[in-house]
Amino acid sequence: ESLVTVSEAKNNASRSQSRKGGIKIKARPSLKMQQRMKALAWRGRYATSDYYPVEVVGKRFQLRQTVCGERKGLGTGSTVWDGGQILLKFIEHKYGKGGLKGKSVVDLGSGTGAVGLVAAVLGADRVTLTDQKQVLHLARENALSCGRAVEDPDLIKRVNVAEYSWGDDAHHLGAPFDVVLAADCICPKLYPMAPLVDALKRVSSLKSTILLCYDHRCNCEVDPRVKFRELCEEAGFSFRVVPRSEWHPDFVLEDCYMWELKKLSDSRDGKSDGGVNTLDKTT
Repeated sequence: ESLVTVSEAKNNASRSQSRKGGIKIKARPSLKMQQRMKALAWRGRYATSDYYPVEVVGKRFQLRQTVCGERKGLGTGSTVWDGGQILLKFIEHKYGKGGLKGKSVVDLGSGTGAVGLVAAVLGADRVTLTDQKQVLHLARENALSCGRAVEDPDLIKRVNVAEYSWGDDAHHLGAPFDVVLAADCICPKLYPMAPLVDALKRVSSLKSTILLCYDHRCNCEVDPRVKFRELCEEAGFSFRVVPRSEWHPDFVLEDCYMWELKKLSDSRDGKSDGGVNTLDKTT
């Protein structure tokens, strides 16, 4: 007798199950395949466009972006990256219309302002968009156009655009904030991770919810997923990997990760209770 391998047995079973009463039944795509197919509709679609369209809670607006901003002295924040798109849809899915009412929000490394402006559309009382000086004009322009597009004349009054370098004192920003957002800010080949962790401490309190979306890029020297978590835990944060079942179902990428942090101690100056600096900004 010929031996049938496990793989062949599974294939035979699959073929037999695909026919019922002589009618061929199409197999339903797996969840992972469905997510890949949905991503094709938006991933990279507007990478070379001057405007990036956003739709949340039935409201639409466009973000001005500058393609290849790195070559124009604007750094990497002049366009909407995949992590930003995923995070803005995540907070829409998590909070919904009016879900951020009464909350203060800061968007670190906001670039075009995409994620923070969605927080404003969702009803946040106070939103602060922060980044380097050279890219702030995009956030300001987008805040104005967003308010007009969603027909909310008070939105611009609730949004502040401010220069901020990670690790600097954050009192002038109005810290601490109820919600801290950061998307596509972890790229150790360009920016050290420790100052970002220091900034998270400075803008948050024990009651803050910190949400980060990381788009994984291979690094032969260090795995940012491991190193960033180590830095966060050393700095006194709890660290939760948000399962994809909690994401917006239409905006999921296999190489992106969502993390939720909570501060476990109330120090906002980057120091431990013993007064020893727990973060080396040079690493």
